[in-house]
Amino acid sequence: MQSFKRLGRKFCLFAAAVFLAGCATVNVPVPVTHSAEINMSPYKQIAISRIKGNMGQDFSDGIKDKLVESSLFKVVDRDQLDGIMRELNMSQSDLSDSHKRLKLGKLLSASALITGHAYDKYREKLTYENETCGDKKHGYYPCRYFTRTGWVLTSGGIDVIDVQTGQIIKSKLLGHRCAAYTHAYDAYPDLIDKDALLGQCLSEDVATFIKAISPWRETVMVPFLKDGDIPALESGINEAKLGDMPSALKIFSDAAAAAQSNPKIKNTALAKAYWDMGLAYEYSDRWDSAITNLKKAFMMDSSLNVPQEIAHVRRLRIDQERLARQEAGASQ
Repeated sequence: MQSFKRLGRKFCLFAAAVFLAGCATVNVPVPVTHSAEINMSPYKQIAISRIKGNMGQDFSDGIKDKLVESSLFKVVDRDQLDGIMRELNMSQSDLSDSHKRLKLGKLLSASALITGHAYDKYREKLTYENETCGDKKHGYYPCRYFTRTGWVLTSGGIDVIDVQTGQIIKSKLLGHRCAAYTHAYDAYPDLIDKDALLGQCLSEDVATFIKAISPWRETVMVPFLKDGDIPALESGINEAKLGDMPSALKIFSDAAAAAQSNPKIKNTALAKAYWDMGLAYEYSDRWDSAITNLKKAFMMDSSLNVPQEIAHVRRLRIDQERLARQEAGASQ
């Protein structure tokens, strides 16, 4: 039996879900590859030194796996690096000295070095709220709703160093908060899966760092619009779902042209056709055409979130042009 508060919250969530189901927006997953924060194309291999801190070993293993998976660099792991440093009569403490780091350049040409520190800490607390449980048939009674909260805080900093010059080319701070909860009425809740929570935060820190030095991929939910007065839009959206953006774009374009010559089609419906064309152009890397069609959509329906989408087009254009330069440098 649940309390009145819990039932009220569930009703609100249900009502929100029903409202969203009636919307004309269809979110289509589209894969997008983003540029790294810095251009690492001049570096053909990356050496991973010992990462200090209680999360250091796991963090080091995590970035090693991601770098190997990317196939963009030859990875020199910690054991290999230790062997090279022994040859040069160097210790881990020497890596903090920019002059001594230059010695590594003799054996690690065109390389970058990753070093730094990574920490995590786990905290937990138990709280409760006094509530009323039961129902009319069985009677009401006072109860307590217990919540166990566990959270992990990570911290640290990672440097990427040009081995040839000894200079730091990128510094990245680490820091995430990951939380989990268990609940129970009139009883202590189940224990938090501490290891899973630590793993979640570690993964987020690894992903954050990898984005700084390597192109990365994500799936973007693109908000296409459909309208009952222009049924062809749904056909175009289905093509976008299949990953065929050129076919989707042609359908949207033909639908817009047909709707434009039909006096029965309202501007708010036609605006959706131009909006969909703009998005299709955007995710086909045709930036000027994307902006042109989004502006047409806005002229017909100013309630559409066109200014924000145009700003996104411009950011994506800069990002994709930077990615192209990074990929061109890596292929040389």
